[in-house]
Amino acid sequence: HTETTEQMGLIYSTDGGNTWQRSANFTALHSSEADAVELPNGKLRVFFRNQTATLRYADFDLTAGTWGSAVNTGIPTNSNTALSAITYSQTVTHNGKQKKVILISCPASANLNGSSSSDGSWRTSGRIFAGLVDPTTCEMTWLDKSVAITAVASGQLSGSNYTEAQGF
Repeated sequence: HTETTEQMGLIYSTDGGNTWQRSANFTALHSSEADAVELPNGKLRVFFRNQTATLRYADFDLTAGTWGSAVNTGIPTNSNTALSAITYSQTVTHNGKQKKVILISCPASANLNGSSSSDGSWRTSGRIFAGLVDPTTCEMTWLDKSVAITAVASGQLSGSNYTEAQGF
C-alpha cells in the first residue's frame, strides 16, 4: 500500500496451518480491504475495495498461487470502503441445483451529485447482497433484491463486519 496504489494480497496455508505463504499482489485494479470466501472448487473468491463504484471480485487459486481476472458484478456500491463477505451455512435450490449462498455487506450509496465513485461517495445506505454459486462452474447468479441494513452513527456505514450466529 502506498499513497497512490493499493494492492491486496493474501497470507494463506495449504497444509492446515503448518506453513504459510504470501501471495503476489493483485495488480489488475486498485484493490484493498478484501474479504475471501472458499468456493466449491477450493479456490478463494476475494471481494475487495476497488474505487470503481461497483462490486468486484477476483478468484485466487491456492494450488497454483495465482490470481484470476477481476470480475465486475455490475452491482452499484460505494466501493471506496471495506466490505464483508461470508458463505451462508445453508444451500438453496436454484434451477434444480443446490447452491451455496455468498452474502456481501457494504454501503451502496451515492453522493448528492449521484456519484458512487471514490472521489466523493458517501458511506451510507448499507445493503446485503446475495449471490448463488454454481457448484460445478462457480459462476455467480445475483439475486435481484438486496436487503437494507440499518446503519448507526447518523446513517454512516464506514465499513462492515458480520457473521452468521449459530443456534438462534
